[in-house]
Amino acid sequence: RRATPSPPSSSRIAGGEIHPDPTHLSRGMEGDDPMDFTWTAGWEAACVDASPDPDPDPAPQEAEAEAESMILVSGPRVAVSGLRRADCRAGECVLFVNAGGCAIQGDHPSANLFSSDSFFQGGESIETSENIVQGGDYPSLYSSARYGDFTYRFDGLAPGDYYLDLHFAEIVHTAGPTGIRSFDVLVQQDKILSQLDVFKVVGGNRPLQVLDIRAFVGSNGAITIDFKGVRGNPMVCGICIRKSPATPAKLGTRGSGLCKKCLTDVEISSPIQKRTAKLISKYEKQIEELTSQCNIKSDECSMAWSLVESTNQELDRLKMELHQKLVQTDNFEQVLDTQTDQLRKVSQNYENDKKLWAAAISNLERKIKAMKQEQALLSLEAHDCAHAIPDLSKMIEAVRALVAQCDDLKMKYHEEMAKRKKLHNIVQETKGAYCPLCIQMLTLISRIWSG
Repeated sequence: RRATPSPPSSSRIAGGEIHPDPTHLSRGMEGDDPMDFTWTAGWEAACVDASPDPDPDPAPQEAEAEAESMILVSGPRVAVSGLRRADCRAGECVLFVNAGGCAIQGDHPSANLFSSDSFFQGGESIETSENIVQGGDYPSLYSSARYGDFTYRFDGLAPGDYYLDLHFAEIVHTAGPTGIRSFDVLVQQDKILSQLDVFKVVGGNRPLQVLDIRAFVGSNGAITIDFKGVRGNPMVCGICIRKSPATPAKLGTRGSGLCKKCLTDVEISSPIQKRTAKLISKYEKQIEELTSQCNIKSDECSMAWSLVESTNQELDRLKMELHQKLVQTDNFEQVLDTQTDQLRKVSQNYENDKKLWAAAISNLERKIKAMKQEQALLSLEAHDCAHAIPDLSKMIEAVRALVAQCDDLKMKYHEEMAKRKKLHNIVQETKGAYCPLCIQMLTLISRIWSG
């Protein structure tokens, strides 16, 4: 397998590659200076005869550089393609877990190349039926995954050094966007990967391998791998635990060499100067990016300082308003105390009036009760009177007879009155013709008539 320019630490024994020297394992972790090229000593002779290969596709190089920026320790390397059959060496792999999936058989039907998902704590499994691009010889490895905040703990390992290979693929958010899932990976409580964004590195439904992560197993015989989400849920497709190489090697076949600092299988595609130029270009690019970020942050700081000043002015204004509100609150409290006293007096008057009204209502109820009793007595008396009255029809006939008699008497009275007026007129007419004696006699006769 072609190695990337980043410092790796795995062992490969075929395809023109070289064997690492385990005596250099301790030195591979001592220094992290990317400009230290002492580990290239002895390569000049090999570089003279090595025939350089064409430059690889720049897109994988950019993806690998993006992934390498998320690695916090020296040693691990990145591959942006799937696992191949040539990478699985007999006797080298201690355990290979198909995270979130079932066991996958190898070339021999009775042997499982990848064991089913186990040794995990937390998380859930997920699978996809979509095609895995550049999935290597085992694309089904990247069709399942375990996701969520979870931990893998592998027990029963012999003390010593081991290498871990982590296999990833974004099989959920295959259309992105970038940043929808990023997470940290901790091995033996040490953070190895920081804010790993698989989609940002390789895209959706594409494999990503982080290889040659060193792990030391102590007396407890366990390797712990923690996956902690930064944004979204972590996800892993496979975990491989490999033994530390046990045979030394100094130099590989023609066209390859060994990094003495980190035990990387490096295929020499150009002289050391080209390697140096690439590293310098890489770090210059990073310096430019950091400078640009620094300028952006400076502008943000200036804006933030202006915002702080305006905020302080607003805070002073709010303090003045708060002081005014406190004064108003004190005035309101005084008014409230006055109104409370008035309310207390009104309440006392209400209680007194309530007692008076209660007494008046009680007295009225007694009077109403007495009036009801009197009304009942009057009702009884009325019933008694009604029973004592004779037959009403007879009384009506009697009344009608009396009315008829009254009408007859009225007619007779009117007739008599008319006769009287007539006589009176006659008397008045005859007064002038008769003597006083006659007048007296007529008057006497009139009195006698009238009465």
